[in-house]
Amino acid sequence: MHIHTRDVPGVKLVLPALLKGLEDKVWRTKQGSVQLLGSMSHCAPKQLGSCLPTIVPRLSDVLNDPHPKVQAAANEALRQVCLCVYRGERSA
Repeated sequence: MHIHTRDVPGVKLVLPALLKGLEDKVWRTKQGSVQLLGSMSHCAPKQLGSCLPTIVPRLSDVLNDPHPKVQAAANEALRQVCLCVYRGERSA
């Protein structure tokens, strides 16, 4: 799945499915959901910003996943989200 900047309404449509993917028992599904959440911070930062109170705690929970690749993906996604917030504050 590839999200384009012009698909901003798609962020709100995709977000529930990605958050549900964080609860999946299959580690690759979790990893993919985490990676997409991190990627969304680049393509629709303003739209994602309003969802941060939901997204950040969920990504933080995934940091404790037993699979190291899921943990690494969550760490990177949180880094991407935080970097996006930092850049947004600097440009404001």
